[in-house]
Amino acid sequence: MKKIITGLMMMLITSVSYAGIYKCTAYLDGAQAGPAIKVNASKTPIAETKAQDRMVKAGQKLDYVKCEKVK
Repeated sequence: MKKIITGLMMMLITSVSYAGIYKCTAYLDGAQAGPAIKVNASKTPIAETKAQDRMVKAGQKLDYVKCEKVK
């Protein structure tokens, strides 16, 4: 049991350490559609997918999402 908990903790720590914060903006017809949101992800395409899913669930209409890493 102790090894399982240790293994899970190590997986959580390593996955969080590689994640970064991305600021994502939705666009509709070439113009910004709504406020930007922040998501945690390891890569830009993953951040864009997460942001798009969140925005669509919130009922926001959009064509695409563009994300950039926050320093």
